[in-house]
Amino acid sequence: MGRRLGIALVVCIGTIAVLVNVGKKPEDGSAPKTAQPSTATTDGVNAATVISSKAATATDTAPIDGKTEYMKRLERELASFEKPLNIKEFLKDRDSLLIGTSLFLIYANIYEDGAQYDLSSAESAKRQLFRQKAIKRQREAFPKLRDAVGPIFRQKFWELDIEVRTVGDGYRTVAFTGWQFAANKAKLAVYEPLREFLQILRFKRITFKWMKAANEYSYWEIESPNDGDFGKLDKGVFVALD
Repeated sequence: MGRRLGIALVVCIGTIAVLVNVGKKPEDGSAPKTAQPSTATTDGVNAATVISSKAATATDTAPIDGKTEYMKRLERELASFEKPLNIKEFLKDRDSLLIGTSLFLIYANIYEDGAQYDLSSAESAKRQLFRQKAIKRQREAFPKLRDAVGPIFRQKFWELDIEVRTVGDGYRTVAFTGWQFAANKAKLAVYEPLREFLQILRFKRITFKWMKAANEYSYWEIESPNDGDFGKLDKGVFVALD
């Protein structure tokens, strides 16, 4: 019986690794923490159009040539903020979620590029307005992107009887529940390849329970910016743009 269970666990861990696309181990090599349940309970197209068409290329984030062209770009982007962002097309699968987050990288690059120009007070104010509107859009989009992770991963893991949910304020925690997570190796098989993906989506924590009724759970904290933080990730480190 014990041998059969062990073989089943090895097979499940192998399947888990395939499902989440195994990548490199976390740089910190950390082990999960154990906790008791708490009683507290993105010719003149704009960035959103480029991402929406899934046609983003290196030129979309390349420095804009000349102050005049830069200000024209800001005008187009500011006008685009008057239209609602259609986030639904980015909620289909893991790849589309990443495409959705790339919009905010483009916003950060546009803002950062303006630092090289000698802007007038009015132009600087317009650049700051762009930043404010980009932050507002981030705050609107990231919770929806994170909330889609649960259904997307549930489709991947249902045959293994693993439940995946996004929980908490702003859906900043992704929670995995399944008998396989009685083994630390299974937790690592999920956490290691997903850490960077979850950081990009600005999750704060990933948790594992081997059964719903378990009093204890294991977790890793994820170092990621808040939804209102404006900037970009550089090799896993967030660089704020003021």
